[in-house]
Amino acid sequence: MPVKKRFHNLFLQEELASYDFEFWGWPVDYKWDSAGADGDKKRAQRPAAKTRKSQASDGSSMPLKILGYLAMHSFGQKMIYPGSTSLMNFLLSSMLNQGRAHLIEEKNGKRAKILTEDNNELDTMFIDRRGQHRNGDILVISSEGNGGFYEMGCSGTPIELNYSVLGWNRPGFGGSTGTPWPESEEKAVEAVMMYAIHKLGFEPHNIAVFAWSIGGFSGALMARSFPDIKFVVLDATFDDLVPLAVSKMPPSWGNLVAQSVRSNLDLNIAEQLLYYQGPILLIRRTRDEMISTDMPADSHPNLASNRGNDLLLKVLQFRYPTVVDSTTLPVMKQFLSFETFRQVQMLQEKEVEYEVCNELITQHVAQNGTHFPMSIVVDQANLKEKLALFLITMHMENFESTHNAPLPGKFFRKPWIPGARL
Repeated sequence: MPVKKRFHNLFLQEELASYDFEFWGWPVDYKWDSAGADGDKKRAQRPAAKTRKSQASDGSSMPLKILGYLAMHSFGQKMIYPGSTSLMNFLLSSMLNQGRAHLIEEKNGKRAKILTEDNNELDTMFIDRRGQHRNGDILVISSEGNGGFYEMGCSGTPIELNYSVLGWNRPGFGGSTGTPWPESEEKAVEAVMMYAIHKLGFEPHNIAVFAWSIGGFSGALMARSFPDIKFVVLDATFDDLVPLAVSKMPPSWGNLVAQSVRSNLDLNIAEQLLYYQGPILLIRRTRDEMISTDMPADSHPNLASNRGNDLLLKVLQFRYPTVVDSTTLPVMKQFLSFETFRQVQMLQEKEVEYEVCNELITQHVAQNGTHFPMSIVVDQANLKEKLALFLITMHMENFESTHNAPLPGKFFRKPWIPGARL
């Protein structure tokens, strides 16, 4: 194409971007490239997930395998990802149009199409705050829940805090094509990250990941595949879809649900997150009705059954195995079963001194570096217990809310870094 004509087309495309349009008719702005992927990293193969999947299949009868496959590919996947259904997209179309218009007109957002390795088209929105605000040089990539879209989802929190923000709709959501299976999700997050690095010009150490609910799987995949990112914040996120899915269905369906999910839609967030060595913050909603497995009919969800607790404990057990073990897990689980005010009381009762605990970790980091797992030596049982509770408070914030309320900006912060000053 002649240079003059190419520049004319680019100018025309830039002008059209100020208006709403049918996304299917928009040209591809960025295409996944194998050369770029190989240059950034070696692609993760998720070996542990494959091992579990084969184990689940080997331990199940053939009729159960077939039934599980049919259930997941007929209605199960749609129940887990209602935002991918035609009905949901139709019902929300007007709200999505309004939300998109707001981002473009009020926030100067730039809509773009990304083509993934498996030829899905991803609908994205980029808001550039570089050089305008203190937080603007950091790009926050937001991943939405199972019924969320960038037009009206969790990306609003970092936007209001003046970060640069890249929102995207997973396959099958909004203008994005495809279906949200784990394999397509993995290819989607890789393309989004590569777009942020190669097209938008952000270095990985200036990119943060923010995810809400089931979007935590996307966020964890990003963190695993691009371990040099700045930090990860996960809001209302669980550790593993299987126990959560089983709890929401009749007990007699337990084996079928476990087999179906593990073999077809294995969203194990904790497994992916353990590969990431950087700072992590978890937001736990104390009235979360969606990711709690114990839901008394006449009261709030049982806080001890919030699967965010399990995600936190798995992360801490991996990172600090000499602190989080069989001797400290009981008191940690007790602490996590409490409301915020009772947790504060417990910290006072146990005389947890933040400066003392932080100094222990700082000394270890100074001598051994920040690589996980850390083998921190604590000889006193009482001090070990205090350190375990300290680690909980450094990695988790309580938000007194149900699952779907927007996250106030005060909860979104840069996570604690081991060895850093408090």
